[in-house]
Amino acid sequence: MSFMNPFASLATRSAISFLLAVAPIMVKAVPTQTQTFNLRPGWNAVFLEVQPAANTPGEVFQGVAFESLWMLKTRTLSVEFIQNPNEAVTSNAEWLRFIPTNRVESFQNTLFRIAANRAYLIKVTDSAPVTLSVTGRPVLRPLEWQPDAYVLRGFPVDPASPPTFGRFFRGSTAHFDPIVRRIQPIYRLNSAGEWTLADSEDTIAPGEAYWVFTKGSSEYPGPFSVSVPFGETFDFTREVQRQNLTFSDHSGDGLTISLRDVVAPGANLLSYLNPDPTGDLQYFPLPSPYDVTLAANETSNLGLSMRRQEMVNPVFETVLEASDGAGTRFLIPVLAGKLLGTAEAALLKAQTGDGGIVRRSLGPIKLSPPQEAQSHVGLWSGIVTINAVSEAHSSDPTAPTPVENEFRMRILLHVDENGVTRLLREVIQMVRQGAFISDATGKLVRSEPDRAVLVTDFSKLSQFSGVSMRDGALQGRRLCSVGFNFAASNTNNFVEMDGNFAVGQALSGQLNLPSTQPTNPFLHRYHPDHDNLATDFRQFKEEAISVTRMIQLEFSAPPADSKVPDYGYNQMDGIYRETLSGLHRQDIHTSGAFQLTRITTVGRLNE
Repeated sequence: MSFMNPFASLATRSAISFLLAVAPIMVKAVPTQTQTFNLRPGWNAVFLEVQPAANTPGEVFQGVAFESLWMLKTRTLSVEFIQNPNEAVTSNAEWLRFIPTNRVESFQNTLFRIAANRAYLIKVTDSAPVTLSVTGRPVLRPLEWQPDAYVLRGFPVDPASPPTFGRFFRGSTAHFDPIVRRIQPIYRLNSAGEWTLADSEDTIAPGEAYWVFTKGSSEYPGPFSVSVPFGETFDFTREVQRQNLTFSDHSGDGLTISLRDVVAPGANLLSYLNPDPTGDLQYFPLPSPYDVTLAANETSNLGLSMRRQEMVNPVFETVLEASDGAGTRFLIPVLAGKLLGTAEAALLKAQTGDGGIVRRSLGPIKLSPPQEAQSHVGLWSGIVTINAVSEAHSSDPTAPTPVENEFRMRILLHVDENGVTRLLREVIQMVRQGAFISDATGKLVRSEPDRAVLVTDFSKLSQFSGVSMRDGALQGRRLCSVGFNFAASNTNNFVEMDGNFAVGQALSGQLNLPSTQPTNPFLHRYHPDHDNLATDFRQFKEEAISVTRMIQLEFSAPPADSKVPDYGYNQMDGIYRETLSGLHRQDIHTSGAFQLTRITTVGRLNE
């Protein structure tokens, strides 16, 4: 069994969107890369591609003797072009500056933090060239331009084989004139500290910033672009199973993009979706390198999923490099999180000594079924497909036989922090508002963030806030499984199940549908023989028959194919069996399959 579409319904997709928005953020143990700059005495224009953790100017430029450091307040700004950085533009209000703190002028500093994908002017006072290395996380951010103006910026180029300006910009009519085959004005700093006009055949230096003129408007990102669904990191939170890397050709000629892991190619846990639209839905381990071929002006999505069942760390991080072989290169930070159960976290701590981040060399952590169930904490939504029902008058009335038309119904399961599984009838997604305290100045500051809550006891709804606006009021978001009905006395709307929510294990539970339950199939309000009333139609007389449902879910082992790369962590499937007593003098036996997807890691109900 395998998943063909784990997010089959709009309700489930909406639930996932909400829960990802309010779920706890995992620790950002992001991967890092080192960028190297060769700074000469005097003025230098540098372009920082990584975000250093220690980001004050003194920390980033430690070891470099410099007189001043300058940065434009905005990434794009219409400015008059200057020939000499010593001119008064560097004292303009549009610039932020940093003077070393051992100088009197430093009291006027306005630049206090260094940011990635920004250009800086630095005047080095060393008498000889100096090498600066900056380590930080890559930031995937598109180029930005100002219409009919100059901007100061660098480019995502390959340090090993950078392109020429003409080759980089030939796909942009705002930066390259195809008739005369000449770039729009671009200026670079020479060794004398003056801005000089660059030629189309000049090579772009990695980490160097230039004044670039844009004729008209432009969103040109380079010969090709790569983008992630959210933010500046290819971020797999604990619930995200699949995301797309989007590649687009802007050269107009078509190209082949090589994607490779530059941190640990042998330990990469990404799998890619079969790109053949006519082929099976199947995932394969992402090789390094992996080529994506684009036709002219084509956009293509590469579906990627994380094999979390192979993770022994709570966090996995790496960096992917996307390059066209002609000098353009983007670095893509990848981050994934895995929720560890209590027992799994304890075992990891015992192996590492401090519970810190470790590499895969430790091997998989062996868990008992109860311990594995703890690691599956959260709300699971899925589909049960009944495809066989027993025949009461057959030679073997206990053996389900295939049916002509399958029957499908939704199922909701919740696993708490102790590994206890509950079958839910319905659940409402709410938010518990965070707390605020007063700081030393009397200002209210948040001491506890908002957090997601799953409510099954509807008498407690007033304790929480809604998650979406409807008719001018905040409302909760409701999920239900109409195929599983409980007795009216069950105000918790769940039934606790026996067994373990774990691969190769089984869960079982019993639903009782009393004769007085409105949904009992034998109860009819207006039929004298099935209304549970005596002949006077006033006194209670049980006429309907109670029905009992014995439910069993057997979890399958990991599939032999590659259709479910996240199996065992966010996706599970198996065999569904049910025995109904009371509908017929013979018990009715049904069987089929179930498929489950974890949509949140909230481990408690009603609190």
